[in-house]
Amino acid sequence: MDVIVATRRERDAPRSGDLLDLALNTADRATGKRLSDQNIRNQILTFMVAGQETSAGVMAFALHFLSTYSDVVERIRVHATGNRP
Repeated sequence: MDVIVATRRERDAPRSGDLLDLALNTADRATGKRLSDQNIRNQILTFMVAGQETSAGVMAFALHFLSTYSDVVERIRVHATGNRP
């Protein structure tokens, strides 16, 4: 991640609008100071981990819900198969 941050900071390329680009080009309004490479790395990693945990939580809830409500599973199966057995 450090290499990616350093490479993106050094290159003279148009803005891409992704999260890394926003972090690299954001400055504190009061001081004008930009985020350090280490801070950017930590923020990006936090977003990646948080996104993974959120997805895992949704999957666990969905599987629990489906295991609890067999009638819903059957309706999903019928819809997905086009009423085929």
